[in-house]
Amino acid sequence: MNLYKKTEAILYNYKKTKIEIKNLVLDLEALENDYQGVQAIGYEERSSPTNAFNSSVENEIIKRDENILKLRNKIRLKEIEIEKVDNVLNSLNERDKYIIKEYYIERNQLKNISKHINLEESYLSSYKSKLIKDISNIMFLQEQY
Repeated sequence: MNLYKKTEAILYNYKKTKIEIKNLVLDLEALENDYQGVQAIGYEERSSPTNAFNSSVENEIIKRDENILKLRNKIRLKEIEIEKVDNVLNSLNERDKYIIKEYYIERNQLKNISKHINLEESYLSSYKSKLIKDISNIMFLQEQY
């Protein structure tokens, strides 16, 4: 996926990503507070010997810790994505910020935005494309090397 399209996708999904972060944090909290503890052990006949030395409690804790780590990593990656967008938006002048926010985040049409800032729609379209190229160069510095 080229950087231009990737940047547009991130901007279009900005609100959704923020909601996903909040929901993942709730999932993490629920997982951290969920612990079944000691349970009865079944002594069914085993068909082959096992080399497992872990108890069911240890296995549960290990699996829970792995899931917690995966969730934390997923949350952090989404937070980084949001922080990058926020950093870029804060670096733009007010008009450019308005264009990006209205078009990508609020999903307004170019004709409505062009009326509000007194620019021709055709000019605004090409200007928006230039803005996205500039934003993608800032957001994805490490991918350019």
